[in-house]
Amino acid sequence: MSLVRNVAQTNGVANVAAIEAASQAGIPRFVFISAAIPNIPGLEYLLGGYVNGKRMAEEALQSHYPQGGVALRPGAIYGNRVISSSLTLPLQYVFQPLEALLAHLPSRQLSQLPLLGAALTPPLPVQAVARAAVKAATDSNVAPGILDVWDIQQY
Repeated sequence: MSLVRNVAQTNGVANVAAIEAASQAGIPRFVFISAAIPNIPGLEYLLGGYVNGKRMAEEALQSHYPQGGVALRPGAIYGNRVISSSLTLPLQYVFQPLEALLAHLPSRQLSQLPLLGAALTPPLPVQAVARAAVKAATDSNVAPGILDVWDIQQY
């Protein structure tokens, strides 16, 4: 199996199956951790399996959960990265200052720029993504649809 097909299988087909199973079981809400796909020409060619898999899952979410499906689209997510039992990289030391710096720029608008925009999408702490996911799953006041990086930052 090619790498692109394998990545599409993991990010698309497996998530679509989970969405369909939850819907058939009568689960009222579903939250999918998708991704902010940067506006980089050729990215779909380079990361086609990833990009297409995420889109496939988002389409299934919208189809099966029009009133209770929420897709979170974070950019880079940071926290402690465990490399081995004796080595952990505290990524917050790099990404937290970057997030703070980008808070002072119109990063939502700038993130749409081709090429450069991807670097201007704020990274998010894993805790914020987790809080947004739990809130979206348990609170019907969270509207169905997409929560982008700036929406997730509110959690």
